[in-house]
Amino acid sequence: MTKRVELLEKLALGLCGVVYPYMPPDGQRNVMDIMKRYQQETEEALELRFVDTHVEWRGRTIPMTPALLKVLRVLWDRRGQLVTTEEIYSVMYRPGWKAGGDGSGSEAARTVIKRIREAFKAIDPEFDAILTRPGYHGYTWRVIE
Repeated sequence: MTKRVELLEKLALGLCGVVYPYMPPDGQRNVMDIMKRYQQETEEALELRFVDTHVEWRGRTIPMTPALLKVLRVLWDRRGQLVTTEEIYSVMYRPGWKAGGDGSGSEAARTVIKRIREAFKAIDPEFDAILTRPGYHGYTWRVIE
């Protein structure tokens, strides 16, 4: 079970006034304590630092090529917004560059997103922050609410 699900379950129990059976009486938490802890963990989860040749995610270093870093920067800067495959292709090569009619741009975008996901999953197996938006032909960095 992920920390997020666990915290949400605890929050739901707290809102219903149920005492947590697995916590000692002196360690019982109220809803505000749980919400504060959830906010701290959420803020920690959003820590992504860009360095010249890598990013730092949750205190761990993820090496990346310059092309991957460029695409990741666009996704991160536009969290919660659609980044189209055409935009990704343009970032990888040069501004305004259009993918050919053979779909090579879409394949290149899929490949770079796959490599970014693999890099994150190597240190965080539960990583799922990059959403595929097939109907819109793009990707979105998930915003935790």
